[in-house]
Amino acid sequence: RDDAPVPQDITIEGPGIEAEHCRIENRGGVITLDPCGHLCSLDGVPVTRPTQLTQ
Repeated sequence: RDDAPVPQDITIEGPGIEAEHCRIENRGGVITLDPCGHLCSLDGVPVTRPTQLTQ
């Protein structure tokens, strides 16, 4: 979003979407979703802390 504190690579807009909703990081091939303190879910399961993503 235009009002995010850091320029975003992927943007999602809509009701209830925060300016910086979550962060997805790739560190050495390990992909992690960090919810940035906001409501996020993976496959319908709430994510409340940084969580490794797998295929």
